[in-house]
Amino acid sequence: MTDAARRAEIESIEGRIEQLADEANACRKYIAASRIAALAGCALALAALTGIIGFDPLTFFGGLTLAIGGIVFYGSNTSTLAEKLDTIREAEAKRAELISGIGLRLVE
Repeated sequence: MTDAARRAEIESIEGRIEQLADEANACRKYIAASRIAALAGCALALAALTGIIGFDPLTFFGGLTLAIGGIVFYGSNTSTLAEKLDTIREAEAKRAELISGIGLRLVE
Protein backbone atom coordinates (compact mmCIF):
# COMPACT_ATOMS: atom_id res chain seq x y z
CA MET A 1 0.00 0.00 0.00
CA THR A 2 1.40 3.40 -0.94
CA ASP A 3 1.75 6.27 1.50
CA ALA A 4 -0.93 8.23 -0.38
CA ALA A 5 -3.36 5.33 -0.07
CA ARG A 6 -2.55 5.02 3.63
CA ARG A 7 -3.14 8.74 4.14
CA ALA A 8 -6.49 8.52 2.34
CA GLU A 9 -7.54 5.58 4.49
CA ILE A 10 -6.41 7.40 7.64
CA GLU A 11 -8.57 10.38 6.66
CA SER A 12 -11.51 8.07 6.09
CA ILE A 13 -11.00 6.40 9.47
CA GLU A 14 -10.71 9.77 11.21
CA GLY A 15 -14.01 10.86 9.66
CA ARG A 16 -15.63 7.65 10.86
CA ILE A 17 -14.18 8.13 14.36
CA GLU A 18 -15.62 11.64 14.48
CA GLN A 19 -19.03 10.38 13.37
CA LEU A 20 -18.96 7.62 16.00
CA ALA A 21 -17.95 10.12 18.68
CA ASP A 22 -20.97 12.29 17.79
CA GLU A 23 -23.23 9.24 17.98
CA ALA A 24 -21.72 8.30 21.35
CA ASN A 25 -22.44 11.79 22.68
CA ALA A 26 -26.04 11.46 21.50
CA CYS A 27 -26.29 8.14 23.37
CA ARG A 28 -25.01 9.84 26.52
CA LYS A 29 -27.74 12.49 26.21
CA TYR A 30 -30.41 9.82 25.73
CA ILE A 31 -29.07 7.95 28.76
CA ALA A 32 -29.40 11.09 30.87
CA ALA A 33 -32.94 11.68 29.58
CA SER A 34 -33.92 8.07 30.28
CA ARG A 35 -32.65 8.34 33.86
CA ILE A 36 -34.75 11.45 34.36
CA ALA A 37 -37.79 9.73 32.84
CA ALA A 38 -37.38 6.67 35.05
CA LEU A 39 -37.03 8.78 38.20
CA ALA A 40 -39.95 11.01 37.24
CA GLY A 41 -42.12 7.99 36.54
CA CYS A 42 -41.25 6.41 39.87
CA ALA A 43 -41.95 9.68 41.68
CA LEU A 44 -45.28 10.11 39.89
CA ALA A 45 -46.41 6.54 40.62
CA LEU A 46 -45.31 6.82 44.25
CA ALA A 47 -47.06 10.16 44.68
CA ALA A 48 -50.26 8.73 43.23
CA LEU A 49 -49.99 5.56 45.33
CA THR A 50 -49.40 7.40 48.62
CA GLY A 51 -52.13 9.94 47.93
CA ILE A 52 -49.83 12.95 47.76
CA ILE A 53 -51.46 14.01 44.50
CA GLY A 54 -54.62 11.98 44.94
CA PHE A 55 -54.90 8.48 43.55
CA ASP A 56 -55.87 8.30 39.92
CA PRO A 57 -55.31 5.00 38.08
CA LEU A 58 -54.30 6.82 34.92
CA THR A 59 -51.64 8.81 36.76
CA PHE A 60 -50.39 5.76 38.64
CA PHE A 61 -50.08 3.54 35.58
CA GLY A 62 -48.74 6.42 33.52
CA GLY A 63 -45.97 6.82 36.08
CA LEU A 64 -45.22 3.10 35.99
CA THR A 65 -45.14 3.17 32.19
CA LEU A 66 -42.78 6.14 32.22
CA ALA A 67 -40.52 4.40 34.75
CA ILE A 68 -40.39 1.13 32.80
CA GLY A 69 -39.89 2.96 29.51
CA GLY A 70 -37.03 4.97 31.02
CA ILE A 71 -35.36 1.79 32.27
CA VAL A 72 -35.69 0.07 28.89
CA PHE A 73 -34.43 3.13 27.02
CA TYR A 74 -31.51 3.40 29.45
CA GLY A 75 -30.49 -0.22 28.86
CA SER A 76 -30.79 0.09 25.11
CA ASN A 77 -28.68 3.21 24.89
CA THR A 78 -26.11 1.91 27.36
CA SER A 79 -25.45 -1.13 25.19
CA THR A 80 -25.41 1.02 22.04
CA LEU A 81 -22.88 3.36 23.68
CA ALA A 82 -20.65 0.40 24.59
CA GLU A 83 -20.76 -0.82 20.98
CA LYS A 84 -19.87 2.65 19.66
CA LEU A 85 -16.94 2.95 22.07
CA ASP A 86 -15.65 -0.50 21.06
CA THR A 87 -15.87 0.46 17.40
CA ILE A 88 -14.00 3.71 18.11
CA ARG A 89 -11.21 1.79 19.87
CA GLU A 90 -10.91 -0.60 16.92
CA ALA A 91 -10.80 2.29 14.44
CA GLU A 92 -8.16 4.10 16.48
CA ALA A 93 -6.04 0.94 16.57
CA LYS A 94 -6.36 0.58 12.78
CA ARG A 95 -5.43 4.25 12.34
CA ALA A 96 -2.36 3.83 14.58
CA GLU A 97 -1.33 0.78 12.56
CA LEU A 98 -1.63 2.72 9.30
CA ILE A 99 0.28 5.68 10.69
CA SER A 100 3.12 3.44 11.85
CA GLY A 101 3.35 2.01 8.31
CA ILE A 102 3.91 5.41 6.71
CA GLY A 103 7.53 6.25 6.02
CA LEU A 104 7.77 9.31 8.25
CA ARG A 105 10.94 11.33 8.27
CA LEU A 106 12.36 13.22 11.21
CA VAL A 107 12.68 16.96 10.97
CA GLU A 108 15.54 18.38 12.95
